[in-house]
Amino acid sequence: GASPPREAASHHKTIKSPPVSNGTPTSHHHGASPADLEAQASSNLAMVDAVRALVYKVGIPSPAVAAAAVNPHSDKFIGVRLKQSGFGSVIKKNHSEINLGIYETAEEAARAYDMAALFCQGDRAKVNFSDSLHLYDQNFSMDLKLPSQPYPTRDKDFYTQLFEQSTPPSKAGSVLTDLADRLPYSSVMSTSLDIWEDFSRKNEAIETWSDFAKQLAWLVRHQILPEVLTPGWDSDTWESNCNACETGHEAGRLLREAEEGGVDWQKVGRLWDSEAGS
Repeated sequence: GASPPREAASHHKTIKSPPVSNGTPTSHHHGASPADLEAQASSNLAMVDAVRALVYKVGIPSPAVAAAAVNPHSDKFIGVRLKQSGFGSVIKKNHSEINLGIYETAEEAARAYDMAALFCQGDRAKVNFSDSLHLYDQNFSMDLKLPSQPYPTRDKDFYTQLFEQSTPPSKAGSVLTDLADRLPYSSVMSTSLDIWEDFSRKNEAIETWSDFAKQLAWLVRHQILPEVLTPGWDSDTWESNCNACETGHEAGRLLREAEEGGVDWQKVGRLWDSEAGS
């Protein structure tokens, strides 16, 4: 299978998706009631989750299929946009754009577009890969879920290499998007795709370590549910330090404190498993 999508995420954001936004498409709906909009957002969320899980399950196309998909006048796939942190997949539905996540390869992002297009438009959809229709018919289900994604142990040199050397802050923004994508929807306050997509965009535009720390504080203190944080962790002091952060060394220390002492990853893992089983 393919590597799990980064955004998101998770399944959300990027959507984690933003981590990405999740739910309300990026357009104005004239005359729609709040209940209609909520139902549409819920439907879109379910589709994004299923699409991302299906991409993880079926993987990328063979080199021959991928080569046949490329337009001779263009090297771009349908529905794929290059992002600083990977390849974004986007589909238009009812005059709105729905973000399908950020993926490590253009082929994975193109596959995500294909699956969403087949879901929305049926076999009349224009897709990137010749095998997508067959794979969709054989594998698609709205019950598909990504596997549990416990947070990986950082390499011992990770923080030193990224934050304490001459790395520009802009290179660290993708770490925040990745962190958000490791959180299931049931562990965060907002399930709006727009909010997480905005978070991801801001991460790509980070210019200072102060910007990085403020984004980190927003995610950990204002999106992750308090019950998912480690009991007794002094999050108030931690947030104050984020607001005062000015250097890469401080930013790395604050990220490490949040990852190793703030977030309870055992609880996160149980929530992933619960979502997968629901």
